[in-house]
Amino acid sequence: MPPLAPATELPGVGSFIIGCIISLASGFFTALSMNVNRWALAHAEPQRVRFVPCIVQPWMMWIWAMFLYNVGATALASVAQLFIPLSLFAPIFITLLVFNLIIARWWLKEEITGPKVAGAFCIIVGAVLTGAGTPLTSVPLQVEYPCVDGRNCVYHKMRELAVTSESIGWQAFLGISTLLSVIAILFMEFYYPTLALLKKEDPSSATSLSSPDGPEKTEGGAAPAEGAIKYQKVTFCGIPVTPRLAPRWLERLMAFVYPCSFGLDEGIAHLWLKGDTAMSTQCLLGGCANETFIIAVLVRWGFSAATTFWLIVVFRRYETTIALPIEYGTVTAVDVISGLIFYQEYVIMSGWQLALVILGCVLCLIGVGIGLIECHKADQARAPDVSMRVSSVVSDATSVRASQTSAKTPIATGATRHEV
Repeated sequence: MPPLAPATELPGVGSFIIGCIISLASGFFTALSMNVNRWALAHAEPQRVRFVPCIVQPWMMWIWAMFLYNVGATALASVAQLFIPLSLFAPIFITLLVFNLIIARWWLKEEITGPKVAGAFCIIVGAVLTGAGTPLTSVPLQVEYPCVDGRNCVYHKMRELAVTSESIGWQAFLGISTLLSVIAILFMEFYYPTLALLKKEDPSSATSLSSPDGPEKTEGGAAPAEGAIKYQKVTFCGIPVTPRLAPRWLERLMAFVYPCSFGLDEGIAHLWLKGDTAMSTQCLLGGCANETFIIAVLVRWGFSAATTFWLIVVFRRYETTIALPIEYGTVTAVDVISGLIFYQEYVIMSGWQLALVILGCVLCLIGVGIGLIECHKADQARAPDVSMRVSSVVSDATSVRASQTSAKTPIATGATRHEV
């Protein structure tokens, strides 16, 4: 971002209102980007669009989704945090769950069930409580540390905050958790690839869908019967991958790990976004010519760039109404805790305010748990796209079951695990 003009006045009610409005806009554009991303990865096909001179390809829509995401989660979020503290931005930003339910139902035709609404509602209530516990006397970093004559600058404070034992422990926890989740996701994508359930091929260039216990075979170890479901052979990082289904317990676990890890990544980006945005307002005063600012920018933009990885792998597997509550329930909890531990916002809070913030954080986590109940109830994690792709696989599997039963030929257990 270009250097921003330093603030010269203490914030008032007007500044908080401006920050809240920008936070709402940030949530809307982020929710819209997630739905466009989901559509591009799971639903889109090349098509003509009015006023567009060329055929719109799915990858074009994905690029548009990334643009909208950066407008909401980066640009508008950066500006909002110049006016309000991180612990207040998080509960307002989480209203994207409401926008997401509306957009996903209207555009993607995703089913809105009781657990989905209850989980989103619980997260929003927790966010409201967190916002109510945020004191209006909170002062933005660039105002509290105006950087006069090269002293008392934001980067001095950021350097001090980053090396406390509490913040080091919190950052280490976030980093290690994110790294472990990435390893788990790479394992899942290699052994149980999403694309294996999406692309069918002719028998000459395809392989049968196999179960976790091994490839599909008929009696006597012969090849699968004619008419068995065939799926395209896929590769992962250039390595051939055998299409197979994951065990149910693993699918259910990863239904939490995928969006939760995305939330951890965004939470780390938000932690440093507040600091480097405040430091950028003092670039003309030397606030950008120091190693603290450079480290903050590298960490913030490094994790922001990593969202490209998560946007693809998460929304290729899961509907937005399932993944987003888990993802942004995690983001809200991380943002609130980061505000309390890293930026030490608890110092200006009274006992009841701190209690409200903690209670709100707990409710956000409960909302995430309710979202998991929805995943288990509908078994949505068994395939990338329940609304379209799984129905096709179930139909095919049912027809194969009927034909093979009449021929007294057993079918592989892995081919029937899509029953919903």
